Amino acid sequence: MKTNEHKDVDKDELITRAMESSGQRLTRQKMEVFHYMQEQGMRHPTAEDVYFGVKRAVPSISLGTVYNCLESLVACKLLNQLTVAGATTHRYEMRSREHHHFRCVACGKILDIQASIPVSKVLPDPHGFEVTEFHIQLSGYCPECREKKNKSSK
Repeated sequence: MKTNEHKDVDKDELITRAMESSGQRLTRQKMEVFHYMQEQGMRHPTAEDVYFGVKRAVPSISLGTVYNCLESLVACKLLNQLTVAGATTHRYEMRSREHHHFRCVACGKILDIQASIPVSKVLPDPHGFEVTEFHIQLSGYCPECREKKNKSSK
């Protein structure tokens, strides 16, 4: 994962620059989706979550427009689109410092795992590939679900 090199820049300036440099038009809908995503912190909302969150600010927005906005924000490298094993829909997050994800197989919660892992540890022989980024997803039980699981097995 690549880091967001513009983290000290005003949030409106950040999206304005990113849209201009990617040749895209900045719309109110994209701005509202971006602001919503910034407010999510460590959460990883689906497009539907974003839709219901943004609909309060822009009542006329459609789910299709939210998907288009998310795709634009991913294309200009402001968001990451996550494909989570075992999930039926993508999730989104702000681009940030390198990290990976843990998915609880019981409750579905997705947590960020801060880890800097050199690509050589994951792929000792790159077989001619040039790896530009990679993502690791761990699956298992979060502490709460692990505790529930252990109590029910006794």
